[in-house]
Order: sequence, then C-alpha cells, then structure tokens
Amino acid sequence: MRGDVMGCSSQSTITNFSPQIAEAYAILRGIRFAMDAGLLPAEVEPDAKTIVYLIIADAPPLAEVGIVISDIIHICKHYNIWVLFTPRCANMVAHNLAKVMPAEDLFYLEEYPPYVESFVLDDKAM
Repeated sequence: MRGDVMGCSSQSTITNFSPQIAEAYAILRGIRFAMDAGLLPAEVEPDAKTIVYLIIADAPPLAEVGIVISDIIHICKHYNIWVLFTPRCANMVAHNLAKVMPAEDLFYLEEYPPYVESFVLDDKAM
C-alpha cells in the first residue's frame, strides 16, 4: 500500500566519504537490507538525483563512486530491484532517518522509529 513502511534502517558509519559516495553507499546498504529482510521485489526511492541517474543509465563513472554504483547495478539486475529518483519533499521519512546518526545500527520491519511517525503520516496523506 502506498505510503506504508515495509522496512527501514538507520546505520552509523565512521568514514570520510565524499557526498556522492556516501549517497551511493546508503543506497547499496538499503538494497542489502531489503534483500536480507525478504522485501523483494523492491523499489528504492532515494533523493540523490545524480546517483540515481548514474544507476539508471547503467554507466558507472570511472571515479571512486563508480565502484559502488557498479555493485548497485549488478544487484538490481539480478534481484528485481528498481531505483527511482524521488524528490526529498515526497519522502521525508527517508530524509529524516538519514539526518539521525544512531549510536548503533537500527533495523525495523513493518514499523519505524517514533521520531519519523509524523513524516510517515504525511507521506500516507499525499
């Protein structure tokens, strides 16, 4: 059902990735979470327009981010996963999950942390 949260995670990392690599890595970790949770087929809706277009174009750049994008493309082709750009305003749940840096990795199935509840309700109302 549109607007329902099937699963979400908030994972901490201590790295000095460039913003593009961080966005691509977050997408990859989200895809792996969906696979591990049995949430396939899946539609991943990040707001990282440049990264999404590189994935959709199936043409990873030679820069470092291309390594992560290649992994994403490979997994998507083999596991019924689609990556579609979604503007931030259309998915505030994901945006607000990304803003919180947890002390430990948190994973939720068919639920979500309380601090994003108002955004879930807003997304459902759209």
